[in-house]
Amino acid sequence: MPHFKDFYTASNGILTTTVITKHPVTIEFFPGLKYRTKLIKYDVPGKDLIFGFDIYRQLRDQLQIKANVIVFKKHFKSYFEITRLFQITNDEQIKEIEQNLIEHSCAKSHTDFMKKGKSPLWKNEEFFIKLPFKKNENINPTKAIHSGMNPDHLQLAKKECKKLFEFDLIES
Repeated sequence: MPHFKDFYTASNGILTTTVITKHPVTIEFFPGLKYRTKLIKYDVPGKDLIFGFDIYRQLRDQLQIKANVIVFKKHFKSYFEITRLFQITNDEQIKEIEQNLIEHSCAKSHTDFMKKGKSPLWKNEEFFIKLPFKKNENINPTKAIHSGMNPDHLQLAKKECKKLFEFDLIES
């Protein structure tokens, strides 16, 4: 729900919030250290979560904030900065990247999309899921045909299987 409020930051800046959640959310800072509160949306680039001294005061007997690390019991999280790989400075760079993405990643049909990829995800073994079947184990395969299938549907099924076979998506 809309919620506009200004907060003063340690650097004398102003942080304006725009939305507050209806229901409280539980934040788990560390295993065993949870805090339940409503979240407030703000627009600060490069920051995921900002919490104020009110929360710090409530957690200060459990949470230690030091110069380069946050500590809770035997757990700690060190601060780190996310470096930017490159910075886009003008609209021409953005348009060039956008055009490159459209040319290489977008297609008007599934067939066109299949032609664009040299190594599609469904052939990349890193994305495969290992099922708990033993080799040569009978897993009761079923056929795509039965006595109640009409001839038109049977033709369509055979045609679809042929296309899938051509793209190496199924085996005979």
